[in-house]
Amino acid sequence: MQSSLQFIDAYFTDEKSLSSVFIAIGLISIVTAILFFTIIKYTLYRGISTVFLILGLIQLVVGVSVYSQTKSNLSRVTTALNNNNSSDKQLEIERTHHIISNLSYFKLSEILFLLIGVMLFIFCKHSSQKFWKGIGLGLVIQASLLFILDFIAQNNAILYLNTLIKIV
Repeated sequence: MQSSLQFIDAYFTDEKSLSSVFIAIGLISIVTAILFFTIIKYTLYRGISTVFLILGLIQLVVGVSVYSQTKSNLSRVTTALNNNNSSDKQLEIERTHHIISNLSYFKLSEILFLLIGVMLFIFCKHSSQKFWKGIGLGLVIQASLLFILDFIAQNNAILYLNTLIKIV
């Protein structure tokens, strides 16, 4: 039981770290977007900054949300395990299944954004549509980063779920 509690503590520590990375990337994206809008006023960079601003705000909100919930989630799960409360354990298993499912949808969306970004970049490569080329490039950058982070989060959640199932 002690090693299971240590693993769960490590999982939530990793979750908090990954959400900190989301926050950092969100802030960097927002600052980059503002710099591109105000200082580097080329049309290509306006396209990139549009994507960076929108997705940066989403990354910031998601990161802060996960970060702020991590401590209470750890406390709730640890209490359920220490009290051997099987209904709370089952609720945590269901919650984790839901998270894994959502991350699968997020990754599919990110693949779609990546493909759209590549197509925009390629189709606008030789045209005067620099704004749309920037949108494409911004989508490729952001979708790639988000996919990697969601891939890591999903793999961590799967390991966590398998540990929960062994405990229950």
